[in-house]
Amino acid sequence: MILRLPLVLAATLALCLSASAQAPSLNRLDGDRAVTQLAADAWGDAEGLPQSRVEAITQSTDGHLWFGTQEGLARFDGVTFTVLGRGEDELPDADIRALAPGPDGGVWVGTRRGGLVFVDQNLGVRAYGTEAGLPSLAVAALAVAPDGAVWAGTFDGLCRLAPGADRVQCLGVDDGLPTSYVRVLVRGSNGTLWVGTREGLARIVGGRVEDLTRLGGAAAEPIGALAEGSGGTLWVGPLSEEPLALLTRGRLRPRPDVAPGVPIEALYVDTGGALWVGTGGGGLRRVQGQSVETLAEASGADLATVLALLQDREGSLWIGTGGGGLARLRTSKFIPFTTREGLPADRAYTISSDRNRGVWVGTTGGLAHIVGGRVVQTLTAADGLLGDDVSTVYVRENGDVWAGIEGAGLCRIVRGRVERCLTPRSGLPDPYVIALYEYGGTFWVGTATGLSRWDGEALVPLRAPGAPEAAVTALAGGPDGELWIGTYGAGLLRYDGRTVEPVPGTEGDNVLSLHRRRDGALWVGTDGSGLLLLDDGLFRVSTAQGLPSQIVPQILEDEQGRLWLTSNRGVAVASADALAEAARSGAAVQMTRYGRPDGLPSAEANGGSQPAGARATDGVIYVPTNGGVARIDPARIPTNTLPPQAIVEVMLVDGTRLKVGDDPIVLSPGASEFEFRYAGLSYLSPSRVRHRFRLDGRDREWTAAGARRAAYYTDLAPGDYVFRVQAANDDGVWSDTDATVAFTVEPHLWQTGWFLALCVLALLGLAYGATTARTAQLRARAERLEGVVAERTRELADEKAQVERLNGQLSDLNETLQDQVRAQLAEIVRGSRLRKYFPKKVVDRILNQEGDVTVEAERRPVTVVFTDLAGFTKLSEATPPARVTALLNEYLNEMVALIDAHGGTLDKFMGDGIMVLFGAADPMEPDEQARRAVDMAVQMQAAMTRLRAGWRATGLHDDLDLRIGIHQAEVTVGNFGSDELVEFTAIGRGVNLAARLEGACVPGGVLVSREVHDRTASVVAFGPPQTFRLKGIEAPVEAFTVDAPTGGDGVA
Repeated sequence: MILRLPLVLAATLALCLSASAQAPSLNRLDGDRAVTQLAADAWGDAEGLPQSRVEAITQSTDGHLWFGTQEGLARFDGVTFTVLGRGEDELPDADIRALAPGPDGGVWVGTRRGGLVFVDQNLGVRAYGTEAGLPSLAVAALAVAPDGAVWAGTFDGLCRLAPGADRVQCLGVDDGLPTSYVRVLVRGSNGTLWVGTREGLARIVGGRVEDLTRLGGAAAEPIGALAEGSGGTLWVGPLSEEPLALLTRGRLRPRPDVAPGVPIEALYVDTGGALWVGTGGGGLRRVQGQSVETLAEASGADLATVLALLQDREGSLWIGTGGGGLARLRTSKFIPFTTREGLPADRAYTISSDRNRGVWVGTTGGLAHIVGGRVVQTLTAADGLLGDDVSTVYVRENGDVWAGIEGAGLCRIVRGRVERCLTPRSGLPDPYVIALYEYGGTFWVGTATGLSRWDGEALVPLRAPGAPEAAVTALAGGPDGELWIGTYGAGLLRYDGRTVEPVPGTEGDNVLSLHRRRDGALWVGTDGSGLLLLDDGLFRVSTAQGLPSQIVPQILEDEQGRLWLTSNRGVAVASADALAEAARSGAAVQMTRYGRPDGLPSAEANGGSQPAGARATDGVIYVPTNGGVARIDPARIPTNTLPPQAIVEVMLVDGTRLKVGDDPIVLSPGASEFEFRYAGLSYLSPSRVRHRFRLDGRDREWTAAGARRAAYYTDLAPGDYVFRVQAANDDGVWSDTDATVAFTVEPHLWQTGWFLALCVLALLGLAYGATTARTAQLRARAERLEGVVAERTRELADEKAQVERLNGQLSDLNETLQDQVRAQLAEIVRGSRLRKYFPKKVVDRILNQEGDVTVEAERRPVTVVFTDLAGFTKLSEATPPARVTALLNEYLNEMVALIDAHGGTLDKFMGDGIMVLFGAADPMEPDEQARRAVDMAVQMQAAMTRLRAGWRATGLHDDLDLRIGIHQAEVTVGNFGSDELVEFTAIGRGVNLAARLEGACVPGGVLVSREVHDRTASVVAFGPPQTFRLKGIEAPVEAFTVDAPTGGDGVA
C-alpha cells in the first residue's frame, strides 16, 4: 500500500495538469478576471428593446431569450427583438413583472394588471385571470415545478396551475404564509419552493408551508430577491436596511459588507459559484468568498439599479436595469486592461516583455508594469519621466527599461525607478524615438532622423555608408549577425556591420514592423503595402488574399508557429506556413480575425512605435489598442463548445404567416412563394453565426447561407417537403440537430394520381363501348344481308358515301391541327430565341401581352446592381480570343444563373459588365429587393472565387476580381425607344449612382448605398460608413462595404 501511494499521487497530479492545460471555455464567467475585465454589451430602445426598464429575464427551451419591460414582452434571437405589447391577439397587459420558461419553447408571463399569461413559440397568447381562480391580476413572481406546474406569486396569494388545468389552486395566510403579498419565488434543487413575501420568508416542502420569519433579520423583512447557493443554502436579499444574509442549516449569516444601506433587487449564483447582487441604486456586485466587486456601468448601460439577472446556456450573465436598458457580461477570448484595471491611460502605444512573465506598457498617460494579470506599478512625469506620453518602451536583457517619451527624449528605468533621461541637449540625435531593439549585446535606438547605438554612456549615430537618414521604424537581427532596418520613406535596409544596403523591391514601402523566424525568413509589416516575406525572394500578401488591412503595425509569433498580425481592424492570426504559401502563390489564406466582440478594448490595434506588442516569456501575447491593452494566451484560447440551437421562427407562404411546430403543414394547391426565417441561437457573437439549409424533396445538397437568416423558394411542385436548417457558432461548432418544418403542397385536381387513373379508365371505357357497339352493328347488318341482298347493296353504297364524307372532314381537321401545332411550336421557338437576347421576364411579359409593344414607362422603387471584372481588359489583350470567349461565357453563365435564382431581371451585358434590376419587371417590396440583391452579390463573389481557382488550375495566372455596386432608388422603368425598336430598362440618377458605386468598389468587394444598408443591416454585416465623391454626383455619397464578401457562404 505504501508503494502504491506515490503512483496514485503521480496519476492524480498528471490528471490535474492535463485538465489545467485544456483550453478554457467561453461558456462560464471567468472568476479569475476582475469584473471590469468581463466583456460587456448593451441594448436599448435604439436596438429594438421596447423600453429601458427590464424587470424580468428568462430563456425558453428552444433557446430564445425573453425580456419583460413595462411596455411589452421582447423575444430575442441575438439580432432581432420581436415585441408583444397590449392589444388584440397580444397581451392583456404590457407591464411585465415576471417570466419563467414553459413547454415547447413557450414562456409563462406575470403581468402587473393582466394576470398570468402563457405565450407559445408562435407568439400565441392564452391568459389566466380571475375567471381561472387568480385572487389578484398582479403577478409578481413565477416558478416552474419539475412536473411542469407553474407557481404564480400574486399580491393576494400564492397559486399553482397544474399542467393541462384551466383553474389555479391558491394558498394564503390561512395556509401558513407570512402574508398573501408574494414578491419572489425560487425553486430549490431539492424540490423546495422558497417564497419571499412583503413580510418575510417562507418555504413549501412536500406541500406543507413553513413560515421562516421566526429566524428574524433578513428573513423577517420584505424580501427583494432570493438565490439558491451551494449545498441547499439560500441567499436572502431584503428590501430594507437589513444586510444580505445566507441561510444555512437553519441559521442566517449576514454579509453586511456586500451592499450596506441599499435595497437588494436581484440575486443570482452563476455556474462558477459567484453570487451576483443587483441593488436599487448601488450598482451590480460580484461576491466570491470575501471578495466584493462593484460594477456601475457596462458598455454604456447604467447599472445603478439592477432588477433582473440570468445566466444563459452559453454562460453569459444578462442584466435587466431600472432605466439603463439591457446589459450582458461574458467571458471573451482576450482579457482587457484599461484605466479601470490601473493603466494610466487607455490609449496604449507600445509593449515590451520582461524576464518574469510580465510586460511594460507605454500609454498616453505614462508607463505601466503588468505582472500576473495585475498592474503592479505605474510611472509618470511625476516620477521623473520627461513626460506622460510614452511612445515606445523596451526591456533589455539586463532588466533595464528604456522608454521613449513622445517629442521629448529617452529615459532609462532601473529597478522600477527613473535613473537617467536623454534629450537632444544630452546627446539624443532626435527627440522622437520610434524603435528600440537589442541584438548581440548592442542596444539600438531608431529615431525620426536615423539610427544610433548605446555604448554604455551615450548614443553614437550610425555613420556607415548608406546609413538611413529617414525615420527608423523597426529593427530585427539576422542569422548571420546582420541587422535589418525598417524605415519610413526608404524601405527595408540591411546592415552587415560595414555598409547599409537597400533591399531591392522595397524602396516604396513604409515599414512598420519586422519579425525574423528561426528558419531565417523575415516578415515585414508595412503601412499601406500589406505583409512582405523576404525568403529566397520578395513576396507579398494583401487584403485581396485575406489580410484585414494593408497596415500591419506588429507581427508576433506564438509557440504553435502562428503569426499574430495587428491592424486598425483588429488582430488576425494564421499559420506562418500558410501565409508563406499564400505569399508565394498569390492564393487566399484562411485567417482567424479578432475584434471587439472577442474582448479587444478597441478594434484599432495600431500601436505607435516598436515594439507595438509583445509575447511574454510564458507565451502570452499582449496587444496595444486605442482603448487599452489586450491579453491572450495562444495555447489556451477560450472557446465556445456549446452547439447553437437552430430554430425556424417564421414560415411565410404567399405572404401569409403560418404556425410552425411539430404538426405537419398542409398547403392548398397553387402555393407559389415560400419564405423561411430562421436563427442559430448563439448569443456570444451572433453576427458570426453561420447557417446552412436544405429543402428535402427539392435540394440534394445543403446551401451555405452564412449570416443570412432567410431562405426563399418559388413554384414548388405538389408533394411532401421538409425544410431543415443548421447553425454553427463563432468557433465552428455546428448544432447537434436540425430545426425542421414539414409541409405538404396539395396538388390541383388534375395533378392527382386518381384523376389521371380515372381519365385512363374513361378512355378505356369509351374504346370498349365503341368496339361493342360496332360489333353489334356488324352482326345486325350480316343478318339483314342474308334476307335482303338488294337492300344491303344500297346501304353499302350509302355507307361508302358517308365514309368518304367523314374522311374529308378528318383530313380538314388534321390540316387545322397541324397548322395550330406549327404556330405553337413557332411561338415556343420564338420565345426561346428571344430569351437568349432579352431578359426572360421581359420576354414573358411581351409574349403574354395581347396588344402591340408600345413606348411606355413608370416611376417605381428599384434596386440596381452593376458588376464589372477588374483586370479583364488586360487579360483579353494578352490571351487568345477563343480562350477569352470561353472564359467570359463561363463567367456569365454562373452570374446569370444566380440572377435568375434570386428573382432579378438581367437588364443588359456590357462586355464583362452586367446590369441587374430587382423590382423592375415584376412587383417586389423594397426590403426584399435589397435583401435579394445583396445576397446575390455575395454569392456572385463566392462563385467568382471558385471560377478563379478553376482558371488557375488550367494555367491562367492573371487574376480577375469582381466589383459590385448596389443602390436602391425610385427610377423610371419601362419600354424606351422608337415605334420600330424598343428596349425595356431603367433610367435615372439612381442607375447612375449604382454604376458609380461599382466603379468605387475595391476589387473583390460589394459596395452598397445608405438606402440598401438600412434595409439589410439586420441580416447583413457591414463595415464602417465611407464617404465618396463620385463622378456625376454633386453631393458626397455615403456607402458601406459588405464584410467578407468573398467568404462564399452568404451574407457575412
